[in-house]
Amino acid sequence: MNEVPAQALDVVQKLRESFPISVRYQKDENEKKLEGELGGGIDFGFGRTREYVFNNTFGFYPKQLLSLLNWPIENEVNFFLLLKLKTKYGLIFQGRFGAGVPHKSGNIEDFDWLNVQINPSRRELTNYSVHENFSAYNFYANICFSKQFLMPQSKAMKKKNVFLFIAPMLRLDYVQHQWESKNGYIQYSAKGKDGDYEALSSFVPKIVSHGKAIDYAQRILMPAIGLEILLKAPRGFEISFECSGAPALYANCLDIHWARDLIFNDIMKSGWNISACMRMCKKLPHALVVFGETKIAFASGKNGVTYCKQQEGFFLLPSISGTDFLYGGISFGLMYHFETKH
Repeated sequence: MNEVPAQALDVVQKLRESFPISVRYQKDENEKKLEGELGGGIDFGFGRTREYVFNNTFGFYPKQLLSLLNWPIENEVNFFLLLKLKTKYGLIFQGRFGAGVPHKSGNIEDFDWLNVQINPSRRELTNYSVHENFSAYNFYANICFSKQFLMPQSKAMKKKNVFLFIAPMLRLDYVQHQWESKNGYIQYSAKGKDGDYEALSSFVPKIVSHGKAIDYAQRILMPAIGLEILLKAPRGFEISFECSGAPALYANCLDIHWARDLIFNDIMKSGWNISACMRMCKKLPHALVVFGETKIAFASGKNGVTYCKQQEGFFLLPSISGTDFLYGGISFGLMYHFETKH
């Protein structure tokens, strides 16, 4: 049998060392095909939602603020489920679904500047009311797709076994919230003979209100793009920061005034949203992962149309509606880590 020359063996060995990618086609018994985490947790949140209407009777800019309602978000508690899947190619899917516990949430305030409908320069406050606010229903869901990339390691990172990843993402958030208010008091200025209203002052009597006052329901859809930065440290510690946003938002809001027997439907198809989140994770024995995170988010819907419903049905109002919300919170959760191999 002819022997392979030593020089040829040296060439083959050098090729193997120069192109180690060839070993990737060999089956690795320890290679993870799919890994993921499944669990749940609890959110504690606070913030506020505003509903506002601009007068558009005269059809020119700048628009004059006609009505503003402040809905506080206080003592909010949500329970959520979380699912995260990651393939060996760094593709990640994450879904999160949460619902809140009904609770009292401060006081809602309603402001009106009715004289701007007659004269845009008349910007004095004319109506004011305050009522006890209750968060009756709260649900949120978000899904996220991302691709994770491993960044080059420095010598210090290699020595301490630290890894840095970045992950561009696409996400979609859906929020549904309903508030109910009751009791409180109202201050409505008198209407003069010329059709305008007196400016609100301390001399306007406070009329006590009993029973249902105003209800407000929101459904908001927010697509976004973002980036996550993940740092994996020894002993199972992970720290990540993500930020996402987009000039896109869809909102459908229902405003019910029980005493006036009026329903307003605000629809907004433009706006923007932005959010940021910082998370810390620690792997525990028995494939468990505990985590804590803090989040802040802001969204604004604008240039909406408003339909008003009375006994004869809905009709379009000459106004421009909008909404925005500011939310911050902290979360704690526990997940089970699982993985499959070839």
